[in-house]
Amino acid sequence: MMTAFNSADWMQDNLALLGNRKLIDICITGSHDSGMSVVQHGTAGSNACNTQTQSNDIAGQLDLGARYFDIRPVIGSGDYYTGHYTKISIPLLGDSMQGSRGQSIKSIVDQVNEFTDAHAELVILNLSHDMDTDAGNSNYPSFNQKQWNGLFALLSELNHLYMVSSSTNLCQQTLNDFIGKGSASVVVIVEPGSVDLGQNQDKGFFPYSSFDVYNSYADTSSFPDMAKDQFAKMDKERAQGNYFLLSWTLTQGTSEVISCVFSSSAESIRDAATKANNQLQAQIESHVSPTAYPNILYTDNIITNQSAQTAMWINQKLSA
Repeated sequence: MMTAFNSADWMQDNLALLGNRKLIDICITGSHDSGMSVVQHGTAGSNACNTQTQSNDIAGQLDLGARYFDIRPVIGSGDYYTGHYTKISIPLLGDSMQGSRGQSIKSIVDQVNEFTDAHAELVILNLSHDMDTDAGNSNYPSFNQKQWNGLFALLSELNHLYMVSSSTNLCQQTLNDFIGKGSASVVVIVEPGSVDLGQNQDKGFFPYSSFDVYNSYADTSSFPDMAKDQFAKMDKERAQGNYFLLSWTLTQGTSEVISCVFSSSAESIRDAATKANNQLQAQIESHVSPTAYPNILYTDNIITNQSAQTAMWINQKLSA
């Protein structure tokens, strides 16, 4: 590992090495369910053990080197939040959506602005899993266009939005294209394909086709199975030249979710994530090569700058 690593400015500090590389040729860091550093206004079956994925808010994650954020917007009590909800079947009660709200979208905008005003880094917000939790909780509906427009109005308050044509392939842009002039860039990716970007198009908001990330999680709580699944997918997708997100995340099964409700000793999402994250560097060193490496290291529970240091280890290895 490197010494004196400045995770708040790691992109800018390494522009001499990375600036002329395209994003497809760089490894960056990302967080899963990024807004879930708090659990509030939850359903009966939701608590920190089975819902909270992060210990640090967006500001803390940015300081620790995360640059790609999984933002899952929900509407609750008429306002915009992040959320973590899953449909599960409860004995005697049937199917229902269980989960909680996390950070508000407004607080995320404020924290990103505070960071990018002080640090000339690239920040990517990926919007997906939109849900209107003010509707009945047997199956929360996705946003309608009016609700998306309300969210866009909030997000348009982001500073340093990267304004190029929404048809641009962002994976083929160099890091210098984004931050080479000494100013930050913020990119908002809208994953659902049916959403009309409207007046936000070409103004920092992009359809998923502009930043086409292969993102397929293992859907298991077994660490060996998760690692095997992700490295196999990495080898296949990178061989085809695809932009690849390594989902270094462990997923609770229904029994584990329910165990969190009734047992104080149940392993939480963050507990499992810490165990997985502690093995990330060693696993990466054993599996990556100049032709097979992740473009995004994507983790729960970012509590150190370990992932950012690992990303830079990969970037330096590619230059060796």
